[in-house]
Amino acid sequence: MQESVREIAMENMVEIVKFLSPEEASRLFGQFFDNVQNEKCSLMRVNKAKHFVQLVSAMHPNRPIRDQVPAFIHLLASDPEFEVRNAAASNIGTFCEKLDSATVLNQILPVLKDLSQPDDQPVVQGSTSPTQQVREHIAENACSISSVIGRDPTISTLLPLLKLFLGDEQIEIKRKVLRTVAPLVETLGADACDQHFIPEVLKMAQDVQWRVRLAVVETLPVYAKHLGMELFNTRFKDIQTRALSDSFAYVRERAIKNLEDLCSCFGDSWIQEEMLPSIEEASKGSGPASYIGRITSLHAVGQLAGVIPSSTLTDRLIQQIAIPLARDKVTNVRIAAADALKKCAEKLTGENPAFVRDSIRPVLVDLSQDSDVDVKYLAQSALA
Repeated sequence: MQESVREIAMENMVEIVKFLSPEEASRLFGQFFDNVQNEKCSLMRVNKAKHFVQLVSAMHPNRPIRDQVPAFIHLLASDPEFEVRNAAASNIGTFCEKLDSATVLNQILPVLKDLSQPDDQPVVQGSTSPTQQVREHIAENACSISSVIGRDPTISTLLPLLKLFLGDEQIEIKRKVLRTVAPLVETLGADACDQHFIPEVLKMAQDVQWRVRLAVVETLPVYAKHLGMELFNTRFKDIQTRALSDSFAYVRERAIKNLEDLCSCFGDSWIQEEMLPSIEEASKGSGPASYIGRITSLHAVGQLAGVIPSSTLTDRLIQQIAIPLARDKVTNVRIAAADALKKCAEKLTGENPAFVRDSIRPVLVDLSQDSDVDVKYLAQSALA
């Protein structure tokens, strides 16, 4: 039979098992599923690795998922084709969720540790080797394993693996861990997380590579949600504040986006007390050299417009930041001011129409006659 036909048959099997009972799926496809592991056609094995969890789940409990661990490990660690190993590695997290703690600890984690060792051959930054691709998938899925094995095994067994990744020379390996920490933080809890994991995160927050700093900043709302205000203020508030003035735009943009999430976690009073002073200070920087800080403060106004009380919006963000900066000499600052005022007007139209009429619209009218075409366009669209 032609390989392409058999590949299509494999894909069809994935769809068919959705409508079968475990007994029917096992009877019709069990033997075929087992034999695919020994297929000479690598694409057949890739498909098995890609859909492994879905297929074994469809046959469970007629064919217990735990009995399929050896087959999964073979695909993950022993298959001669890196595409197969890579496809299996991408399913590590979802497969472990189907297993009990003892099976993951005794059978899966030892294999992951072996596969996670750095490549003997140096890899040029920005490129990937087959080994690195598997390691990246393990790094991306490792934190999710903590919710399966529990707190103490995570501390004794999983954290050493995560620290290995966090100390890796490859930036993407670090990022994969940092961007998927939610299950780990939730499993450890505040005290254990503070003792065993947060020190590593604090080091990453100082990394010279902006992509690593970005990965830390992206997960700050996770720590806020699971660790509480007191620990966040002690450990992470300064990271969030520094990120608002980071030298790389992507980091600043993510820090601005965090403001809304942090407001949801801690309330608008926290934002007013802990974040607004630095935002207001950035808005007061004078001259072209500090225009990025002024733009950042305006972006923060737009981000917070929909979540903070109207009184704070009118008295602090609009009167003290947005309106003064609408007259800035730097064009990009005026563009940001027009956008921020537009978002503020949308929030206040129903709550305080008089303020919109008397304070925001006159400024937008002035901006609609600006010498810069982009400033004019934004202001005119806000007035429409």
